[in-house]
Amino acid sequence: MSTSRHFLLAQSLARLIQKERGGERICEGYFSSHSGRTAYVELDGRGGRLILITDGTDGPIEDRAEVPLAHAAALLDVTAAAVEYFRIEIVSGACQIQIKRMFNPGPLDLIAVAFEDVEEAHAFEPPLWFGPEVTSVPNYWTQTVALTGVPNPVEVPLSDAALMSLLDALENRAPAAKSPGRFSGITKVASRPPAHPPGTEPALFAPVRHETTIKDVEESLIRELARSLHPQRP
Repeated sequence: MSTSRHFLLAQSLARLIQKERGGERICEGYFSSHSGRTAYVELDGRGGRLILITDGTDGPIEDRAEVPLAHAAALLDVTAAAVEYFRIEIVSGACQIQIKRMFNPGPLDLIAVAFEDVEEAHAFEPPLWFGPEVTSVPNYWTQTVALTGVPNPVEVPLSDAALMSLLDALENRAPAAKSPGRFSGITKVASRPPAHPPGTEPALFAPVRHETTIKDVEESLIRELARSLHPQRP
């Protein structure tokens, strides 16, 4: 049975990732919850989907139905609450990692890594640039954030080692992890098909891309990180 683990991410590191890799704007609207069932509508640059998650004997079961963008937008208007974020996918070693940069109802940066089974999830060792794990904390679940807002801010520690670990991952120089992560199966962070060719995406949900090189971003972030680690004294 597929499963996933979730972690916090320092805001400065999340900004570096988005500047280097861009991101796709996602909106999820949640209907009122019922016992054993969760339903929500998802919109992105390719269209919309209606997702139903029900409790099964072996774990949650997810059903997806593609719907036209106009219909998805109409469904979104009648949902109880919604959340918006930029989704960024990167590969580090053998792991496929998804970053969520939430901006509505508030700022929150999260990491998700999906696995095919619980054994793989337990064997996974998070890299240094990951923040504290929040897999079992309901306040950080997307539906909870949509319905109740972002949780109180948590200070995510930064270090030179964490920064260098992230830069290695962005440059595809990270060591192979013990367990591969896969965005498939019943997890809500399932992989998506390639986006439309440039210029064909609806403007509202078009992917955001940046031309900044990793060297420029690296130099800027290192200066910012140095100031945060070694504040000036009066």
